[in-house]
Amino acid sequence: FLVSLLSQTEQVMLSKRLAIALLLSKGFNFEEIDETIKVSKSTVGMINRQMLAGVSGYQRAVEHITSKEKSEALMNKL
Repeated sequence: FLVSLLSQTEQVMLSKRLAIALLLSKGFNFEEIDETIKVSKSTVGMINRQMLAGVSGYQRAVEHITSKEKSEALMNKL
């Protein structure tokens, strides 16, 4: 659905923002995220502020991703 709505550049930026939120939730610091994803520290800071302010979109996305990771890990153990 989103592929048809977003340009290639917009898709990359959305992916990077979700990755930033996920890495922040896992305890990575700004420099580690900057080096890993190649984004500015101000972008990382913006996402961090939004998450701290309780913007629910990032939190819901992170919860969805981590629940899928847990499900996959469980299936691999089985």
